[in-house]
Amino acid sequence: MHNAGYEAAGLDFTYVATGASEIGPVVDLVRRAGVRGLGVSMPHKQTVIPELDDVSEAVTAIGACNTVVNDAGRLTAHNTDHLGAWRAIEEAGLDSVENALVVGSGGVARAITYALTTHGIDVKIVARNEQVGETLAEDLGAEFVGSPGRSAIHAAQLVVNATPVTEVDEWPLDLEQFPKARGLLDVHFGSLNPPLCLAAEARGWDAARGWRMLLHQGVGQFELYTGVSGPVDAMASVLETALGG
Repeated sequence: MHNAGYEAAGLDFTYVATGASEIGPVVDLVRRAGVRGLGVSMPHKQTVIPELDDVSEAVTAIGACNTVVNDAGRLTAHNTDHLGAWRAIEEAGLDSVENALVVGSGGVARAITYALTTHGIDVKIVARNEQVGETLAEDLGAEFVGSPGRSAIHAAQLVVNATPVTEVDEWPLDLEQFPKARGLLDVHFGSLNPPLCLAAEARGWDAARGWRMLLHQGVGQFELYTGVSGPVDAMASVLETALGG
């Protein structure tokens, strides 16, 4: 996806995927070799932060870094997951909602909650792990409403599935519980048409798919690395083909 973007933009960049059990030596290599940037995935999104020189506001709030930018040896931590979520919401026409319910309390839920609250959307959190859910809500200006049975969830205009489950029958809630909803964001990016998105669209909702969130977080990284606008269509085409489109 990144290399397709570089080619489309006519840039002399190359993105190389690699794995590492420890992040420290990788960061050292990036610094010493003058590598422009580093994409960071789990389990290193938290442990990389102390290795860096500067931290963006988003990383501080979300508590995770997925992008490192090297400016002449000074490394800055960024997070584009929240940007990917918001751009996916925008292109689905759901950026005008006033309130949202986020189901889940993991790292991706934190990124999405940050995206929503920073754009003035009232967010409520439902999660099985009450302690983690309450901490997420407190950290990011949301409200933890506890178990799925609470009536507060019925007012949600946007429903966010930030759990690993996308099968309708296995999802902890029921779309019928949301009489005022008009949209769904499902973080699942393993397929172009997750079942939960199809079920939402069958109800007349708009659906923001996880693969579009993945795409836009990658475009955000591209823009941080290069300083130019990402060629969204070229990058989307590669990702869509990889997912069977």
